[in-house]
Amino acid sequence: MGSVWPYHFVHLTVDQLEDRRNTLDRNGFYAWLSPIALLGFIFAIRRVTSASTRNAVHPPGKPMEQPPSALQHQQRRILWWLDQPLTQEFGPRKVHILGAVYASWLLFLTFRQTGYDYLHLTKRFGHVAVSQLPFQYMMAIKSPRNPAQFITGLSHEVLNPYHRLFGRIIHLFLATHAILYITYFSIAGILGQQCRHWDVRLGLAAFLIFNILAITAIPPIRKSAYHQKFYRAHAILSGLLMPALFFHVPFTRKYVYQMIAYYIFNGAARKNSTTVPILSSVTPIPGTSLLKLRVPGPAWGVPPLMGAGTPGWVPGQHVYVKQSISPAMPRSPFTVVSLPPAEGQDGGDESSNIDLVIRNLNGPNTGWLAAKPEETGSDQQNVKVLVEGPYGEAREYVPELLQVGESGGSIMLVAGGVGATFTIPIYLCLLAKRKSTRAIHFIWVVKSLKEAEWGLAMLKTAKAPEVDAAVYVTKGSDKSLHDNGFEEVWNGLKVLSYGRRPEMQAIVDDVFSPNRAPEKGTVGISKSYVKVNVLACGPPSMMRALRMAVGRHVMGYGRDVLYHEEAFGLGT
Repeated sequence: MGSVWPYHFVHLTVDQLEDRRNTLDRNGFYAWLSPIALLGFIFAIRRVTSASTRNAVHPPGKPMEQPPSALQHQQRRILWWLDQPLTQEFGPRKVHILGAVYASWLLFLTFRQTGYDYLHLTKRFGHVAVSQLPFQYMMAIKSPRNPAQFITGLSHEVLNPYHRLFGRIIHLFLATHAILYITYFSIAGILGQQCRHWDVRLGLAAFLIFNILAITAIPPIRKSAYHQKFYRAHAILSGLLMPALFFHVPFTRKYVYQMIAYYIFNGAARKNSTTVPILSSVTPIPGTSLLKLRVPGPAWGVPPLMGAGTPGWVPGQHVYVKQSISPAMPRSPFTVVSLPPAEGQDGGDESSNIDLVIRNLNGPNTGWLAAKPEETGSDQQNVKVLVEGPYGEAREYVPELLQVGESGGSIMLVAGGVGATFTIPIYLCLLAKRKSTRAIHFIWVVKSLKEAEWGLAMLKTAKAPEVDAAVYVTKGSDKSLHDNGFEEVWNGLKVLSYGRRPEMQAIVDDVFSPNRAPEKGTVGISKSYVKVNVLACGPPSMMRALRMAVGRHVMGYGRDVLYHEEAFGLGT
C-alpha cells in the first residue's frame, strides 16, 4: 500500500496481529517497570551510603579540616558541575543527563522488535508514552507521602525538575505517535474518514490537551499568569486527559487506572494538609510593597502543621496560602518567617502564630490580600485564609544543621530582598541552638532600609550574646564600607549603606578564607578546608553570582560545600 522508508504499511494475518499486540503489551510493561526499577536502585544506593555515613560521624564540636585528596577533589568538582543548572528554568545538568539516558532507553523499547512495520512503530510510541504517565502523575504529588519522595529521600522541590523533563519526553513520544498516524491516514487517503471515528477524535483530544499543557508550561507564559494559564490548566486538563485516554484505546486502560488513583491521592493528600478557613490579619508594611500576614494559632494546628506538642515545621519551609479549597482558585507559596514553637510548647501562645512576609506583585493572591485592609477598614482579623503545608527541602537538611553543631562545618546564609524570609528563621534557630555566632555568617542584600525593618526587628530578638550579620542597602546612600557608610544597629548587626549590590566574590572569599594568615607557631600560609553550608534565596542574577563565586572554591580548592538555593519561580 505504501511505505515511509525504511518502514512499510503491511497487511497482517490474525495470528500476526495477535503477536504484534502481545509484543506491544510486553514492551509497554517493560517501559512501565523502568521507573520502578530506577527507584529501587536509588533506594538500595541510599541504604548503602547511609550506612557508610553513619560509620563516619565526626566528633562533636570538631569540624573536619583536612585538605581533600586528589580523588576527593575530582569527585567534588564533578558533583558541583552536575549540580549546576543549564538554565535557571530547566534544572541542573544531572537532571538532563539522566533524562537523556532514560529517553534513550525508552527509544530502545520503542524500536525493538518492530521490524519494518510502520503501524507497529506508530502504536509503540503511543503505548510506551502512556505507560509513563502513572509515574508522571505520581511525581506531581506535592505531599511528603508521595512514594517517590519516600524512596529517594528527596523533596517535591528537588523532584520537580525531573517531573517537568519527563513530561517533555512523554509529550515528544505522544507527538510522534500522533504525527505518524496522521501521516498514515493522509498517505492512505482516509484522513477524513478516520476523523469521524470517536477513538481517533479522543486521541486527537488527548494530543491537544498535551499540547496545551506543554505550551502553558513554557517559562514566559507560566510566569506571566501562573494561576490563570499554568496552574488551572494543569489541574483541569490533567483530569480531562484520563477519560480521553481511557476511551481512546482499551489496551492502555491499566495505566489510566493508576493515573486516576494518583490523581485522587494527590487531591486527598493536599486537602488533608490544608486547614479550615482561619480569620487572619494582613497588614501593609509602610513605605514598601510588602505585606505581613499573621495566621493565628493554634487554630491552624492540624496535621501535619502541628503534631502533639511538637513543632510541625522547621525553619525555611513554606506553606501555600489559599482563598478556597477549590483547585481552580489561586494558591501561592510563602516561606514561614516565624519560628517554630519551642519543644514542649502546646501551641497556645503567640509563638504558635504563622507569620508570612509577602511582596505584593498584584497577582490574584497577593493583590487580593493587599486589598483587604482597605476593604475592611482594619489591619486586624480582616481576611480568611486556608493554609496548606508545610513543604520544602529544608526539612531534609535544617534539622541536621541544628543538631550537629560546629562539626557540621561553617554556615553561610545569603538573601536578596524578600528572600530573607527563608534565611532569617534558619539563622535565628541556629543562634538559639548554638548560643554563639561562631562559623555562622548572615548576608542580606536589600533595596531600602524600609524593606529591611521587619527583618532587623527579628534579628534583634536573637537568643545569643551577639550576631554576625551584614545588611547591604543598595539604594540611598552611595557610601562604601570603607568610608564608614554603615551603622551598627545591635551587637554585631550592621546595616551598610552600600549604594549598589556588593560583589559576591569578595563576600564568599571572606567566608571561605582559602588563604588565611599563618596560625600562631606555624610558618607560611594556612588554608581552611572546613565544610561550608551555603543556604541562599534571592533574585536570579544575584544567585548566579553567588553560585559562580562558591564554584571557584569547589573547582579550585576542592572545598566541601552543601549548596542549597531556594526558589519558587519554577512552577512549584
